[in-house]
Amino acid sequence: MGPRAELNARILLAAALERAGNCEEAETTLLPALDTCSRLGLVRPVLDGGAGCLELVRAISARLRREPAPEQVSHELPRFLSILTRLDSQAKTSRDSGWSAELVRPVAGPDTTSASEPGLSQREQTILRLVDKDRSNREIAQELHLGINTVKWYLKSLFNTLGVSDRRACVVEARRRHLLPPK
Repeated sequence: MGPRAELNARILLAAALERAGNCEEAETTLLPALDTCSRLGLVRPVLDGGAGCLELVRAISARLRREPAPEQVSHELPRFLSILTRLDSQAKTSRDSGWSAELVRPVAGPDTTSASEPGLSQREQTILRLVDKDRSNREIAQELHLGINTVKWYLKSLFNTLGVSDRRACVVEARRRHLLPPK
């Protein structure tokens, strides 16, 4: 079994254990997979794990706020878990109400485009700037050390957030909202 298949199997096993009521064992099973996903910047495998997996993410996140993280876990894991929770919440909002409410706030001016906008993660902001520089998905993936499908996932998220359907419209709308400096 390859590393990606093992990661997916661990996530699915954890979701099945959670559904069976074995929450502690499910958390123990999921934690190494979450740590791997955190280090590699992979969100899609966890989101694809379904509602049970996301409930475990919330439980693990709450536990890490109360207790110190195990030594073998990356210090970035709590932040990664909060991103997963936010992405799931945004997806629920989009499903429940069609398009989600305005999630991003315009920045004050062209010199502040690197500031963090609510609703866009740092990764989404970085990808938006690279799309503006006419980078291909492959070039973005290589530059950010991501899988090409992960880049596509982030682009889809950006398109949904901005209410557009292609890269050109994404850049135009981002400029209109002052998320990118004018050309």
